[in-house]
Amino acid sequence: MRASPADVARAVHRIEVVAGAADDLGASAVASEARALAVRAREGRLFVACLGQFKRGKSSLINALVGEPILPTGVLPVTAVVTILRHGAMTSARVHDDHGGMTAIAVSDLPAYVTEAGNPDNVKRVVAVEVFHPSPLLAGGLCLVDTPGLGSSSALATEVTERFVPQIDAVLAVLGADPPVTRDELALLERASVETREFVFVINKADKLSDAELVDVQVFTSRLLAERLGHPGARVFIVSAAERLAGERTRDWDRLEAALVALGAEGRTAALGAHVERAADRLERQVRYALDEAEAALDAPAAVMAQRIADLRRHVDEATRAAADVSLLLAAEQGAIIRRIREDAEAALAGARDAATRELRAAITTASDAGTARLRQVAFTAAADAARHAVEPQLVALEHLAAEAYRQASARFVQVANERLAPFARTLPALAAMPPIELPAALAGRRRFYFTDLLSLTAARPWQFALEHLGSHRSRQERVLARATAYLDRLIDTNMSRAIHDVDDRLDQSRRALDVEIRARLAEVVPAAARALARADQVRADGERAVAAERTRLAGIRQRLARDDDEAPLTAAPVAEARS
Repeated sequence: MRASPADVARAVHRIEVVAGAADDLGASAVASEARALAVRAREGRLFVACLGQFKRGKSSLINALVGEPILPTGVLPVTAVVTILRHGAMTSARVHDDHGGMTAIAVSDLPAYVTEAGNPDNVKRVVAVEVFHPSPLLAGGLCLVDTPGLGSSSALATEVTERFVPQIDAVLAVLGADPPVTRDELALLERASVETREFVFVINKADKLSDAELVDVQVFTSRLLAERLGHPGARVFIVSAAERLAGERTRDWDRLEAALVALGAEGRTAALGAHVERAADRLERQVRYALDEAEAALDAPAAVMAQRIADLRRHVDEATRAAADVSLLLAAEQGAIIRRIREDAEAALAGARDAATRELRAAITTASDAGTARLRQVAFTAAADAARHAVEPQLVALEHLAAEAYRQASARFVQVANERLAPFARTLPALAAMPPIELPAALAGRRRFYFTDLLSLTAARPWQFALEHLGSHRSRQERVLARATAYLDRLIDTNMSRAIHDVDDRLDQSRRALDVEIRARLAEVVPAAARALARADQVRADGERAVAAERTRLAGIRQRLARDDDEAPLTAAPVAEARS
């Protein structure tokens, strides 16, 4: 169900409550992230992140979209800095540093902050750069985010891009031809698909390829996106940023712009609402853990807490490794589930395949008096219909089978996870406070399988066409039947394989989401404990009355979080026209 403005309002109210609680607990990073997201959601600014490999032309594409070469481009990679292009009355820029400061700079000075030559290894400690531009494309709230490319010599660039993924609302995937999609790009896009279902796919630098090469790349990329990311029928726009910057609106350029405009106009509320709700869940868990630590620190001697923090650091490292081991075990279980599903599906299809063959023969018999051309048309249409009738009823059974197998696997996973993580849960409340580590019986995501007719297989080569018109009417009919039967078998096999692959993707999505969740919780363990210790030392130094007041303050924060759902506004509409 798509988010409404009221849904966004509730999510924004909730994250503002979380921001206030984080402020009160000294969790400034959490408070800053929550408050920035609330402001962005209220202003209706949608982050569309350009993701892709180094040298795909992401910066050039953004320049072409706004109609001006504003972002630095060149043969060298940019440094590990995220650049956000948003609407403004006039072109300007500002730099955000890791101390929370913000400095206005001239746009001409951007290379000094976002290129490897001007800011090697990000020695200037830049967190992000905002660039304002009066482009009509950005006027509705769309913000184009240029991320460091994968595959460059800088490991930090890849890390920065992956860290930014939880902040995106939509993806502009910038792909190429050599190779069309790399393994790292697929992994990043799969990671992003956990956060959003809003994707726009682009093959850039089309001016470097022949028309035949472009067709091959587009077909290959579309198939890969359907199989690996669950985007069946996804439109892959063929463009050239260089041609557009030269003043030419060629190939799919106008359609790409229309897709981005539609995303900003029609999908903005839904994408923002989903993102804010996910972020609120994640940030509230961090705040509740910080609250637990603050309350515990009041009762523990300072020396005990200091030793505890040292132990926490060691345990976090060990728990992170243990979680990775468990994730690998579940991945192995996932492979076993898919093998079992394939075997069961093939057995279930045996009878359905026989029924489909009889259905095909009946259709051909009915049209036996037709000419050869008409008979071919009837035969292939009947084969496609029969394949649908064979495959589609199996989908529900397939999903039930997968869900049950996954439920059993998750039960074993919970046991292994508890065995591996239980020793750490005693010293890591973030783990102990987690909901039971188990995966839902229902598969993650929604079914993305669609039936394909493989129409290219129905075309007859000249020699086949000639052969079909030779001999008696009965022999011609048998040859058409043989081709249609082979087509039927191919349809059943291909579509069942695609359906099983869809289930495999959904299993993978569940496993990845759990891994991300555990790692996110572990990341906040030590900072929260350190803040709690420092605050407790200060309060205890002020005496028992101060300790009692602190307990009351912490209880009030917990009550505010508990009341949040009851007090959330129902009718506010925070998604406004984007402001500069």
